[in-house]
Amino acid sequence: MHGEGWRVLLDGAARWAPPSFEGWCGPLPAPEVAAALAAELRRHVGTEGLRSALQWLPGWPAYAREVSLGLHDDLHQLQQQVVRLVGFGTGLTPDGDDFLLGYLAVLTPWLNIEPVAAHHALLKQLIAAQLSQTTDISRHYLQLALQGDFSEPVARLVHAISRHVDLKKIRFAADCVMQVGSASGTDSLAGVISGLRTLQAARHEALSID
Repeated sequence: MHGEGWRVLLDGAARWAPPSFEGWCGPLPAPEVAAALAAELRRHVGTEGLRSALQWLPGWPAYAREVSLGLHDDLHQLQQQVVRLVGFGTGLTPDGDDFLLGYLAVLTPWLNIEPVAAHHALLKQLIAAQLSQTTDISRHYLQLALQGDFSEPVARLVHAISRHVDLKKIRFAADCVMQVGSASGTDSLAGVISGLRTLQAARHEALSID
């Protein structure tokens, strides 16, 4: 990097490479992961005194807008939710957009599972159709998410979940996500937790078949 009168040498700088989930077929996350992250989210919100236009967890906070995304939601059900989420909330990246980023991210390692892949593909299609309803910067982040690209903290958290590392490391990664922005990271973590509930539904179905 260089400009008029200055130069920065980056030859020895560390470069972060996002994890690849191509060909990944590991086991689905256990329910304990979502429970641990929900507890971490509640702790962080209580400590920081945060507010959101969305419910971070089912029924909580009671004053905020409910979010409902499910593995077998049909086109109409998903469309209703996406319209309610994209561009909803305050800030450069509205709450609903940050939530969707986390939700899409945590599904990514398990797109080898047909119901998850179908749900993910339909959701992406509906989000793409609503991109004009949000801010320029948030639209950019959502477009990247639709291509499978996420911020480093979110990608590291999803990688930790997919590799089934111990809960202490997963909680640490979740804390790093929640440090992003004033509430953007917390909204994204709420999306991750919601996505984990969707994956739990897929896990339950797989166990029922077995």
